[in-house]
Amino acid sequence: MTSGEDFVKIRRIDRKIEIDILISMITSTNFLARIYSCTDLRYFKNSYCQTVARWCLKYFEKYSEAPKSQIEKIYNYQERRGKISGEEVDLIKSVLEKAQEQYDNEPEINVSFAIEKAEEYFNRVKLEDLFEQCSGMIEEGEVKKAQEEILSYKSIKVGESEATDGLVDEAELQSAFSEQQKPLFTLPGDIGEMVNSEFCRDKFIVLQAPEKTGKTFWLLWLALRALRARLKVVMFELEMTKNQVNRRMSISISGISDSKKYCDGKRIPKKFSEDGEPVDSLPNGFGVVYEDEEEKEPLIWQEAYRRNKEFYQKFHLKKDRNWKLITAPARSLNIRQIGSELDRLEKEENFIPDVVLIDYMDILGAENPREQEREKINSNWVAAKALCNKRHIFLASVTQSNSLTYSMDLQTRSSFSEDHRKYAHTNGTLGLTQTPDDKRASIAKINWLVLREGDFNEKNVCYILQCLKKGRFCVDSMNLFNAAKKKAEEEEKIKKRSGRIRKK
Repeated sequence: MTSGEDFVKIRRIDRKIEIDILISMITSTNFLARIYSCTDLRYFKNSYCQTVARWCLKYFEKYSEAPKSQIEKIYNYQERRGKISGEEVDLIKSVLEKAQEQYDNEPEINVSFAIEKAEEYFNRVKLEDLFEQCSGMIEEGEVKKAQEEILSYKSIKVGESEATDGLVDEAELQSAFSEQQKPLFTLPGDIGEMVNSEFCRDKFIVLQAPEKTGKTFWLLWLALRALRARLKVVMFELEMTKNQVNRRMSISISGISDSKKYCDGKRIPKKFSEDGEPVDSLPNGFGVVYEDEEEKEPLIWQEAYRRNKEFYQKFHLKKDRNWKLITAPARSLNIRQIGSELDRLEKEENFIPDVVLIDYMDILGAENPREQEREKINSNWVAAKALCNKRHIFLASVTQSNSLTYSMDLQTRSSFSEDHRKYAHTNGTLGLTQTPDDKRASIAKINWLVLREGDFNEKNVCYILQCLKKGRFCVDSMNLFNAAKKKAEEEEKIKKRSGRIRKK
């Protein structure tokens, strides 16, 4: 028998799961489209949850979209008609307030992950009901009837079945087209044109580079860009301490170093330009514009706190709702443990990330310590991709390139370290190269080494201008193909303009 205390605990768990499902039904058309055909109101154990679920299903049936802000009008209409019992009023209001807060803070939910959780819960409820029903039959001596019920049981598949013809099924096609992949967040400029299409859910993207070339700065840049898009971001840091990461993030947000020698007002790189100072690292015709900055006081914690709060306010972020940093010593954390930590965040803090960053793959603990060294490496990368797909997140990490890249002008697919199978498990791997001359000019080069979807060319290079002393992985970027194309377009405009002037 279940004790009273255990029963209360179970009902509380049911209530939380059901509210999460309702919030998704209210705020996401994609979620509601996929859940519509297989949702039975009996799967909701709480009566007020059944009421809200019924509103959502009827609204979708009529308008083919989630109610979103219209749910409040539905509530007011039903209340005026006396269709809501007095004991349900406050409970439903609480659900609607949470849905509004969810929509304001996170307009786009992780639909695939929410679908899996709903499917798991509905199946649990259906099995509990089946168990209770069959237990009653057995107690009454109807064993064969109980057997028939068990044999006829079919698990729930939310939004899909094991074999379908979705080409002429309206609900399936609506779900398919509403799930077209679009970037969760973007990077600016030419580097954005190169990589943005890969910053989607279920994508595992890795930057490969020699040590001390700004790999962690890359991950922190991704974190800040994702936060600007109001996403939920978790970073697992195995190389630096919590203090070091907090300091670096603060420097990146403020653009001010905490070191006196980097606040001396000396020139810093601003942008690529044909009118800029010629640099050996760049092809002929292109240069870098450098500018002298005013001398500043180094960043101190009070100023960092003020600027960080301004960043949160500007992009409507909330403490502990958008950003989580988890640090651990090298080799002390593996992918399985990272998955467990994400489960804990979900259950205890209702924090379901959109973006997960790992710094970095080469110093993770082994999934299976008994494997040979190369097999350990391969298993880690397999596990990382599995985590990405299971939780429907965008996963980004970094890895070391081989020693030949110290003097290489550009990475190739042979620049991997330890095991070429690393490439097999990512959706895309970028190479970052920086020669000593590049470093002196604050320049680095990025190119795709492998890319699962879409065309790419190893020699299609994006030059990035860096200012790491201000925490800026990229202050400007330039793809030569794009630059040449823009130059030709400008020349064509000038020709047309001069032609019109001559005619006059």
